[in-house]
Amino acid sequence: VLGGSSGTSGQTYLQQSATYTKIGRWVYCVFTIGLTTKGTITGSLVVLGLPFSGSNAAGYYDQGGIVPSYSNNITCTADHTLVGRVRIGTPDIIWQEIDWNGDDPVSLTTSAVGGGTTYLYSSFSYHIP
Repeated sequence: VLGGSSGTSGQTYLQQSATYTKIGRWVYCVFTIGLTTKGTITGSLVVLGLPFSGSNAAGYYDQGGIVPSYSNNITCTADHTLVGRVRIGTPDIIWQEIDWNGDDPVSLTTSAVGGGTTYLYSSFSYHIP
């Protein structure tokens, strides 16, 4: 589900599929989202419904490094890149933007999703408790 950290309702999907493989304490995921109606989503932009919550075993706040294989209709600031992090204790990905020139990542709000069909595809791995 492509939604918001504060509220998610009324979405319509053209595509919505995912698969995962768990090997020990590592989870390998692939997902495809084609959102045709945004509905009412509020807060930070998230992908909800991961099979497990992320771990802080490595001492990090969240696990980062998720870069979409493909995305469209998600607006970032000029010269910024869309990146995601699996949050600790929550089975979701929070999406951020970063310019890679020293700025800290900034969470995207749900207003970054435009009208029309929005696609978001990714494959990634993360550590679980």
